[in-house]
Amino acid sequence: MRMAQEVDAVSRMAHANMPYIHSQGSEAGRPVEIFMPVYEGSLRDRVKQAARTDPTGTVGDPAGRVAPWVGSMLTQVLAALEHIHGRDFIHRDIKPNNILFRGDDWVLSDFGVAKPRLESSASSGTIRADTIMGTELYAPPEYFTHSPQTAAEPRQRKLPVTATRDTQQQPTSLYDLILKTKPKPSSSERRSLALVIATQVRSLHTHFQVSHPALQTHSFVFLTKAGSASFPVSAPATAPNNTTDLIKFIDAASPELALARPYVLGWGGGTGMPASVLPVPLTVEDMFQHPEYRALPAGEKPTESPWYNQAWALMMVLSEIADWWPIVAGPFHSEAELREATLKRMHLVTNDSWKNDNTAKVMQIGFQPLEASVGVLQQRDHWDIKSYYDRLCHELALL
Repeated sequence: MRMAQEVDAVSRMAHANMPYIHSQGSEAGRPVEIFMPVYEGSLRDRVKQAARTDPTGTVGDPAGRVAPWVGSMLTQVLAALEHIHGRDFIHRDIKPNNILFRGDDWVLSDFGVAKPRLESSASSGTIRADTIMGTELYAPPEYFTHSPQTAAEPRQRKLPVTATRDTQQQPTSLYDLILKTKPKPSSSERRSLALVIATQVRSLHTHFQVSHPALQTHSFVFLTKAGSASFPVSAPATAPNNTTDLIKFIDAASPELALARPYVLGWGGGTGMPASVLPVPLTVEDMFQHPEYRALPAGEKPTESPWYNQAWALMMVLSEIADWWPIVAGPFHSEAELREATLKRMHLVTNDSWKNDNTAKVMQIGFQPLEASVGVLQQRDHWDIKSYYDRLCHELALL
């Protein structure tokens, strides 16, 4: 049965970060064959190797940065997960042994317990499968219940009907939050949210050394409890002046929405295609790419989205938070038209007359370094980029 499930799952999905290249039938009496390349090992093997190399058992360096391969692994595995979730499947057994590598390539394997994401009744919208598959050590704690009778009885691998599951939480994107929350939150609340978002993006570079392929307002998602989400309605008596105070403030002020802990999605996004083959008209989402990056000839574009592309997208997101309204522009029928609108937006939000001096200063700190030539931007090292994000976050914390 499990083999049949795996054949069914892999026959529906194909992705660069999934290892299977062929599968064939599961009918009774027919041999089942699933082919995949030979890999060097698993994530578990890689971590063990790193531990042997470094007696402290870390996978980073003395400065506290995670090893570059960790960011690459996360990016590729997240792209595979986004791919299978987009086809309404869930893996149900993600663990280090099921993440394989060969060179710099990482793949997600073992779809033996994967199943369609929604096996539910139309009325309840809840998953009907009671038995939880996978590996206990890596499963969410709500997958298990303790027997109420004796401590000696084994823990039941059943999901109670009333248990709260991540699949029951209602995600809210930053885009929807901005579009639907009225009246506009106070400047203090918008500043707090902007600092959370900027800090999250800073962490992508500082801690994981990765750059999001297509960052935009839709990329940030907050989990909520059942029911509608609401933005904080009361500003703090004293403005938070550090990350700890900020998280406490946001958590206390928005009990229904985890604003202090956004998830960053969209890791499989980005076209990576030269402008000549992009669909026309272009949309407002294309304004979130650095205009000089878009202007590069196809052969000169980096294989991965560069840091300045991510930084540019962050600043566009922050401008929407400050305005508390999505950017309205497009469609664009040429790259020249798109470039004009993109630069016009930058000039608008960096002008003192747009909102106020404080907002303009944040926008200037974020945008002005990105106006350098691509050659200069590409020469920035890790510490230059970290300093860029540090200064931006520091300014947001001071407002």
